[in-house]
Amino acid sequence: MGRCMKTALLKGLVGISLLLGLVSCAMGPRPDVSSRLELLAEDVKPPRGTSLIYVIRPSIGYPDCNMEIRLDDIPAGMLPPGSYSIILSDPGERRLRVGGEECGVDQTGEFNLKADKVHYVYVNYVWMGSYLFLPEVSEERGKELLNECLLAPNETSKLLFPDYKQEYK
Repeated sequence: MGRCMKTALLKGLVGISLLLGLVSCAMGPRPDVSSRLELLAEDVKPPRGTSLIYVIRPSIGYPDCNMEIRLDDIPAGMLPPGSYSIILSDPGERRLRVGGEECGVDQTGEFNLKADKVHYVYVNYVWMGSYLFLPEVSEERGKELLNECLLAPNETSKLLFPDYKQEYK
């Protein structure tokens, strides 16, 4: 490889590195929790008589924006790309809304939450056309998706795990 080719290649790699650095800075706050808390949060059970929802947003194919979660129009947390949130709820018919202006999407799903049951909701974003789907998935699929994500701290995670540092960086 000639000297000019090596120089051009090196400049290209430096340019790509700088661009990736700018993109990662623009992504906004990222969850900052311990690996021990991650292990606990991925296997939590709802307190007797309540329901627990994992709202899971893998980072593959998503725009870099933070989505807001609402349960029955009550703010329930933030959902950055590559994260999941835990929400405790009374059982029954519930409306889960996920979206945000910066993402250009807003979707509401209706769920019949069962007492003493864990529900897994996959925030499935199709970039082409900005469609957002909120299917409930099996426990097996939900746990697979959890392994790809970090816990996004919210009021439920702080209530369930008060002894662990939970913040955004």
